Amino acid sequence: MKKNVILAFFVISTITLSCFCLYEKFENPCITPIDVVYHGSVNSNIKSFEPRAEHVRDPDEGSVVFATPSIGIASCYLFRWDDSWVHQSIYRNNNDKTDCQIVMVISDKERFKKEDSGGSIYILPAKGFKFYKNRGLGIYEWTNKKEVFPFSQLNFSSALEAMKTFHVQVYFVNSDQFRNYLNLPFENRESFLLSLK
Repeated sequence: MKKNVILAFFVISTITLSCFCLYEKFENPCITPIDVVYHGSVNSNIKSFEPRAEHVRDPDEGSVVFATPSIGIASCYLFRWDDSWVHQSIYRNNNDKTDCQIVMVISDKERFKKEDSGGSIYILPAKGFKFYKNRGLGIYEWTNKKEVFPFSQLNFSSALEAMKTFHVQVYFVNSDQFRNYLNLPFENRESFLLSLK
């Protein structure tokens, strides 16, 4: 228990002090990050991450390892989902890249319950990772073309628990509400969700 508390303190301190110290200038479309990054998975037994091409953002990109500087975003991948029933958004406060709210809109609560058996957030060295502002989630989604060994991991029995721990806003909606949400302009989606509370 004491070891987990110390590890959690390390992770939170790392987020505050370094992991989200993102660059303000984007003259170069590809910028190398620093310190550590995170990878969320339903698999809690990963010893190393090998580059794969399962989720292709760009046909010319090839095999990569995905990670993020946001532990909140990593927590969203402790269950299997796709865009047909789950939508992820990142709302920046005052257009600040380092201050954002992560939102997960889930259209099938029962399916989520079946998929949610927990998983792990892996802490990876950021050396070798790069992000491209016009690919995927931009500054929130980094890739590495080489095998990566994690420093450590945080285990969770529930993806919902993990997302709540790292302040992800989770909304369960029905299929009609989900369609209405997706059809709204981006700037109107947040107010729509708030109206559902």
